[in-house]
Amino acid sequence: MNVSILTPSGPSPLDSSGGISSQQQLVMPGQVIPTHSGYMRGHGTTEENGQLIATVCGLVEQVSALIYVRPLRSRYVGEVGDVIVGRVDEIGNGRWYVEVCSSQRAQLHLAAINLPGSVQRRRTEEDEKEMRRFLAEGDILSTEVQRVQSDGLILLHTRSAKYGKLENGCLVQVPPQLVRRQASHMVNLPCEPPVGVVLGNNGYIWVGLPQRESARDTINYALGEVTYQAVSPPQRQAICRVRNCIAALSAHYLQLTPQSIMDVYSASVRGKLEVSSLTNPEVVRDLIREYIKTKT
Repeated sequence: MNVSILTPSGPSPLDSSGGISSQQQLVMPGQVIPTHSGYMRGHGTTEENGQLIATVCGLVEQVSALIYVRPLRSRYVGEVGDVIVGRVDEIGNGRWYVEVCSSQRAQLHLAAINLPGSVQRRRTEEDEKEMRRFLAEGDILSTEVQRVQSDGLILLHTRSAKYGKLENGCLVQVPPQLVRRQASHMVNLPCEPPVGVVLGNNGYIWVGLPQRESARDTINYALGEVTYQAVSPPQRQAICRVRNCIAALSAHYLQLTPQSIMDVYSASVRGKLEVSSLTNPEVVRDLIREYIKTKT
């Protein structure tokens, strides 16, 4: 019986400055990572016999002289300014504890939200007693990372018209690595009818009714103003189709952007695929194959 053993591919070429080329390199544990003089060893790597060795499976990243490996699958690590979607898990001590797919729950302090009517004043004990009127356990919200403490604790805020409680939609969870930082994480996709999407850097994606202009453009928006709306059957169909397209991209580990979601959505419409059929692995495989053909 003949057995063929495939060896790891060689290291990717270096760029003109001696660093990792712009095309990211996928490495396996034990694989040598190309370096340049004066480099700094980051996480996911170790040094052995003067060579930089990967200790995890992932993509090689370089920031200035720092070289590290970003794991393909890991918990979300917060960075200041990240747009994230989370679920309220617990309320206490003047704060909401929010599940954000990180190693520990994030915290949203009462002082870090806009009160109804955007009243600017100190928070009181009465406000603390009314916290469940603003956000209750199980509520989904969009928010932004305000600060990350040394122990990794993520502190959130919603002091903006575009952040707050999310209603009239569904939540999709994908690996955080598939949602890269981009110009806008809150978009209204030009579906028929339109669908609103919030791409959380933490891998939680909200799909629902499109955002109203007033909710995004005015400073008088408050958490309490978000209410449940009746969702028509055509809107439900569009929301479910977008949700299934996101799941299809995630299943094949493809980057999630507004453009990639719309491309897969359009391909499913052109193929006259039923929304329910987009949960069939064989149908999804053919759909993603068609999407990839349009990109090559």
